[in-house]
Amino acid sequence: MQNLLLSLLLCFTLTGYAQQKVKKVQPKPAPATAVVTEEEKTYRKLIMIADDLSAKKQFTLAAGFFTKALAYNIEVPETTLKRAMAYFYALDYTNAIPDFTTVLDTTTEPANIYFLRGISKLNSPDKTGACDDLTKAKELGKTFEDPTTLTKFCSTKQ
Repeated sequence: MQNLLLSLLLCFTLTGYAQQKVKKVQPKPAPATAVVTEEEKTYRKLIMIADDLSAKKQFTLAAGFFTKALAYNIEVPETTLKRAMAYFYALDYTNAIPDFTTVLDTTTEPANIYFLRGISKLNSPDKTGACDDLTKAKELGKTFEDPTTLTKFCSTKQ
């Protein structure tokens, strides 16, 4: 029960962070002189629908549209992060974890991704992986609202 309450608390505190990240990774409009293909138009429509669903907190549906958008291989890192966040907020941690892992290769803010993946793992059977990710996030400069977060969930004191 304590894990569930802490997880919910962390989810709510991460909402602001996630919305900031989603705004940062919005697809950039194509330059006026560029020719936009039908695939790019379809991709952008899918992203608009998924973003709208995310804003309405319909995260499971949003994840489905992000998945369809990923099939076009356009802006894959940004779309994968958006899908990871949709899965995360839908409490679908099993699907969020591999997306966060994929994003780690391209992100400029790995501490936050390690933190989010750690929280996801904390809510899955991988408690050791959760501690590893939360520890890595702290090493990379992530600060926790509750300074005892690591000691609560990890067997070794950090």
